Amino acid sequence: MANFLFTAFNRNPLRFIFWTVLIWVAGMYIYIYSTMFTKDIRVSSRGMSGGYRITYNTVLDDKGDLYTFANIGLLLYFNAAQVAATVQEGGHYRVSGYGVNWPALGIYPNILTAVKMPS
Repeated sequence: MANFLFTAFNRNPLRFIFWTVLIWVAGMYIYIYSTMFTKDIRVSSRGMSGGYRITYNTVLDDKGDLYTFANIGLLLYFNAAQVAATVQEGGHYRVSGYGVNWPALGIYPNILTAVKMPS
């Protein structure tokens, strides 16, 4: 397999890079649109998570599920900070977003919109 990739890259590096980026973008769109959700949550706490270079705003709901707020350049969505600022502890919200919960890999659902619901 490594020999095939090496040969493909040496023959035409621009074509190889083009197809690699195209496959990555298609995979991201499939992941985002196949894991979309809308649910009602009650926020129990807010916080920050992340590593050395990237830090995300997070919320924990009353069921123990963690959600993040992150910008998505692929969808031209850059208002994660504004949405995160509207979410308060103890509030009841209808949220929509995408993603799966894989804590071992550090992957959590991403909230795109949050609308306050009457308590």
